[in-house]
Amino acid sequence: MKVRAGDVTYRTLRSRIMRRLFCLEAFEPRTMVSGSVVINEINYNTPVKTNPIEYLELTNPGDAVVDLGGASFSNGIGYTFPAGTLLQPGAFVVVAENPAAIQSTYGVAALGPWTGGLDNNGEDLVLKDALGNKLDEVNYGSGFPWPIVGTGPSIQLINPNFDNGLGGNWRSGVLTPGQVNGDFALNAAPAMRQLDVVPKQPASGQAVTITTKVTDPDGVASVSLSYQLVDPGNYIPVEDPAYNLPANWTSLAMHDDGLDGDALAADGVYTAVIPGSVQVNRRLVRYRLSSTDGLGATVTGPYADDPVPNFAYYVYDGIPFYSAALQPGGTGTAGQVQTFSPATLNSIPVIQLLTRKLDHDNAQNIPGKTLPAYGGNDYPWSGTLVYNGVVYDNVHYRARGGGWRYAMGKNMWKFDFASGHDFQAYYADGTPYPTTWTKLNLGADIQQGDIGMRGEQGLFETLAFQMFNLAGVAAPATIPLELRIVENSSATGATQYDTDFQGLYLTVEQPDGRFLDAHSLPDGNLYKVEGGNGTLKNQGPTQPGDNSDFAAFKAGLTSNATNQWIIDNVDLDEFYSFQAVAEMVHHWDIGGGKNYYYYHNPQTNKWQILPWDTDLTWYDNYEPFNGDITNFTSVILARSVFKTAYRNRVRELQDLLYNSHEMGKLADAYANLVNPPGTGPTIVQADAAMWDYNPIMALNSGKSGMGLYYLGGLPTQDFAGMVARLKSYVVSRQSYLVSTVITTVDEAAIPHKPVVTYTGQAGFAANQLTFSTSAFSPGTAGDLFSAMQWRVSDVTWNGTDPAYETSSTWDGGALTSFNAGVTIPISGVTPGHTYRVRVRMKD
Repeated sequence: MKVRAGDVTYRTLRSRIMRRLFCLEAFEPRTMVSGSVVINEINYNTPVKTNPIEYLELTNPGDAVVDLGGASFSNGIGYTFPAGTLLQPGAFVVVAENPAAIQSTYGVAALGPWTGGLDNNGEDLVLKDALGNKLDEVNYGSGFPWPIVGTGPSIQLINPNFDNGLGGNWRSGVLTPGQVNGDFALNAAPAMRQLDVVPKQPASGQAVTITTKVTDPDGVASVSLSYQLVDPGNYIPVEDPAYNLPANWTSLAMHDDGLDGDALAADGVYTAVIPGSVQVNRRLVRYRLSSTDGLGATVTGPYADDPVPNFAYYVYDGIPFYSAALQPGGTGTAGQVQTFSPATLNSIPVIQLLTRKLDHDNAQNIPGKTLPAYGGNDYPWSGTLVYNGVVYDNVHYRARGGGWRYAMGKNMWKFDFASGHDFQAYYADGTPYPTTWTKLNLGADIQQGDIGMRGEQGLFETLAFQMFNLAGVAAPATIPLELRIVENSSATGATQYDTDFQGLYLTVEQPDGRFLDAHSLPDGNLYKVEGGNGTLKNQGPTQPGDNSDFAAFKAGLTSNATNQWIIDNVDLDEFYSFQAVAEMVHHWDIGGGKNYYYYHNPQTNKWQILPWDTDLTWYDNYEPFNGDITNFTSVILARSVFKTAYRNRVRELQDLLYNSHEMGKLADAYANLVNPPGTGPTIVQADAAMWDYNPIMALNSGKSGMGLYYLGGLPTQDFAGMVARLKSYVVSRQSYLVSTVITTVDEAAIPHKPVVTYTGQAGFAANQLTFSTSAFSPGTAGDLFSAMQWRVSDVTWNGTDPAYETSSTWDGGALTSFNAGVTIPISGVTPGHTYRVRVRMKD
């Protein structure tokens, strides 16, 4: 089962696990009473969501019968055992989300079903008896000190007499519901946990202290650490034979004697100090832990089931200065060298890729290199990512995109993270994104050379996606970041193009199951549409797994579809918002059956259309397709009942979002982040210096080219001019919306806008606000008044964290009569904030 929306972040989860382990130190080994209940197996990450086979297995390692009647899981899942449920000594009982599925798949009877579900990132499972006394508790996780299962096998306690609160007593293995676990052992190797590294990201010459808690009922005979040095310019992929060469690993004994960095003797915390001489700038240090107990049982961490077979930290002295000219050797200001400070380059989140230069060149198809055959591997190149102080090792990558994947010179990237090592993104202010990611998309913030809009540097795509989200259409989150690639022995080279610095890129959230979680959408089928065909990107547990729902929907949405079929199968409000924003930002790259997703909501059984690939927006000189999306517009908007509702939504979004005030806030918020005023050279200027006249732009085939940044800027040819151009486009596009989308005839037929007048006390005293509206006045259609609503919206704008008018909702009950006007009292406002009051009338 996928991660549920609202669950704790990865960092918080791991901290919670660590705190739990501290509490359990006194319970090793487990002390059995005459009858005991032990959570013995947890199957929480099933490979096929349409086969609901999540389960928990309990066993009784004691010598007396346990009565489970009335016992219940009070945390994690919800289930109460029926009266008379007895757990015999040595017996097992399985509790499942779907007992029938367990019976048909494994031939094992199970109790259930339960409510809720097991979290793939781990959670706290608590079983209490009928009186509320705790019978057992397991706070499991995914990743050291717990096993990693990926999808398929469960985690299993190697012996029910061992403490199941310690991750080291569990292994991943083939599912064994109702049976002795496959990795059963009479002796467990030492339990290692509470791994800590100080400092997390050392500087050159700084000694690093690594500690881990290690305990075993048979005594700990030895604990050791081995480390591998990966120097810049000499990256070692995990799959390279050099990775496992003994000569590339150095071993250190870890000790618990209170000496040489160990804080306290005989406390079970073992310490090793990697000396300062090892810490060299831009060096990756990988390490592994091994321990042996008094009976000779040995374990190495990370465990064998972990796709990343080592831990790691990165030595870094910080971002150096970057000196570059927009046009090296050019005349005037373009040829002047600017120096970009570390503070400037650190003004947005920074991600570093450690890899081999040849792999980088091949992955991006740098001119002069031969693109290797993929050999069936969609991510054939290896590297290590460092982000927010966290090392993500054994990451695989490729260039991203379709037909123009290698055409831009500055191309896009896509990274795939190892199972159990999800990526935690952060906004520029340090706020973690609500879900972790298994894929990382980097947009290159560059456009085709013949478009004439190069130099918008992420502004167009960011604002388009933000508009969709503000209009109520789930769209990918975007986060600007700086990419650095560590592939040479030095961070600087012979030219400004031979450095770690790679410029400004845009993180674009991957539409998948976690995307649905982050946007509070139920777990349903999600299809990426290319050429009119749908590729399943997330499988809903209750929906078809053979694309039949997608095919049926496409077949049904034709000119023969009845109005009722459309109402029953299409989320019309969401579609109206999608189409309105697509028209407003000129997202006409959605024709030809591409650049969007279909989402099948399992709760409403309706379909939604979600946006993708919005970089070719905000200008009219890109006209390959019209705005039709596989019959959505040609079928739905051809019918007057739907067209009227759609035009109403366009008007509403014009008033609330697509206007100079609100769009100016959106544009300025992004500009202030990447190009803050009055601070000297900025990250966008560094990006332009890196790429505008980069020799790659001249050599690469396709739509690249040199010297094309900011040519579309108005009134100035710089990034500020690109921002000004976008703002002016909003104004010019309004006339198109009125004349073509809404039509002037329909605009004249609607009721006249009422006038809102403040009628409260002077000074706008909080909770003493009243407003009056003028009387209803019909349009040319002459229809009578039927209803009115009002809204008050916080539109405070402080330059960094604006509030947008769309965040409010319409309020006020429908009025059945209307004569001279209505007085509206407003309360609950915050002093010092700016508000906008609106009313709308329906004829």
